[in-house]
Amino acid sequence: MHSPAKSPKVLQDLLVTHLPHLRVRAARLYGTGCRADADDLVQDTIERALLQASTLVTHPQPRRWLLRVMFNLFIDRQRRRSQRGDRWLQDEEQLLSPPPYEPSAWELVSDAEVARAMAQLPPLPRGVMQLSIVEKRTYKEISSMLSIPMGTVGTRILRARRRLRGLLCPASSEPRPTAWAA
Repeated sequence: MHSPAKSPKVLQDLLVTHLPHLRVRAARLYGTGCRADADDLVQDTIERALLQASTLVTHPQPRRWLLRVMFNLFIDRQRRRSQRGDRWLQDEEQLLSPPPYEPSAWELVSDAEVARAMAQLPPLPRGVMQLSIVEKRTYKEISSMLSIPMGTVGTRILRARRRLRGLLCPASSEPRPTAWAA
């Protein structure tokens, strides 16, 4: 049996899992005009991960490790460009510190606000949301408990979520449904 560090399948699964995050981060680092540079950065990060596979596979937070490797490679590239006279690195401090964190509207919603909004839902969608969100029931369990098709469970949850979104964050919500399925 292979050790985790030597297992190609474990390494492949880790890289495939985290590849979308690497692509997003690289695109953010380079901005919209440098797709090729962002792709090269992702490739260099994966190459480094393959060279240090045992570290990646045994690291408690592999995504964090990959993103740190990517950031370090990015900084090294920018420094080399700066030394060559490229105009990429205008403000090194800006690159070394991430932009200030701005929470999304959902992160500012309190549990009490969610409870008040849930209380405003009509009985049918509120009951399905209660079973799904609070009691952690599956669609199949809810379908069986309420003697309704699983598709109806999904529809009620979707409509309840839209309604909650409208109640909690009205500026960013979709139009609210006016009628509820029985």
